[in-house]
Amino acid sequence: MILSLERNKIAGYVRRQIDSLFPDDHATASIESCIDETLERLGKCFTEVADKSFWQGEETHFNHLHSDQYAMFLYLLSNTLYHKNGIGNLCDKIFFLNKALYGIDVFYEVELPSVFLFCHAGGTVLGRAQYSDYFLVYQQCTVGAARAAEKARRGVFPVLGRHVSLYAGAAVLGACHIGDNCKISAQSVIINKRLKPNTIYRGTPQSFATATFPFPDNVWRQGKN
Repeated sequence: MILSLERNKIAGYVRRQIDSLFPDDHATASIESCIDETLERLGKCFTEVADKSFWQGEETHFNHLHSDQYAMFLYLLSNTLYHKNGIGNLCDKIFFLNKALYGIDVFYEVELPSVFLFCHAGGTVLGRAQYSDYFLVYQQCTVGAARAAEKARRGVFPVLGRHVSLYAGAAVLGACHIGDNCKISAQSVIINKRLKPNTIYRGTPQSFATATFPFPDNVWRQGKN
């Protein structure tokens, strides 16, 4: 992976951002122990993106000043640290840093798939759900339970298949089961509903339309089967 910052400087860069926003003197040194694994996970995402700023020739590219890339990095860093050390205030700070910088709310306990992509996803909230590879999300999207009272119950969170795309302002709520190669159109809301594979959904629960759309988005370099 080609890095815009040297590997040994990335942890320090994140630590300085955290200390600037949260100057409580709690230790942040454990970030360094997660950098290599985080970059490895990030590289796996980037190898599947058909954009030369992510992948070009035989190398992936990570630019800490590319906002989508850095938002993905911060989520993966918090999630990697959570799996390594468990819940702690450093996980909370990295989550909060991502939210402060980009307005994106993806808690470190939420398990995004191995291959996903944020596209200027400011204002997006990705809650508890079962996500699958080639997950594409744009700005101001929401995934989670339909009502707060349901959050303690099992089976009320969305299940998303492979190559699911959420366009600007889309929401997938409750016990939805979204099949492979489905797209939720801009400003559409789907609640407690099943979508067959290869479906594009547009509208709200009161008024919606569906159509077949058998091809994945062209943002992905591979994995079209």
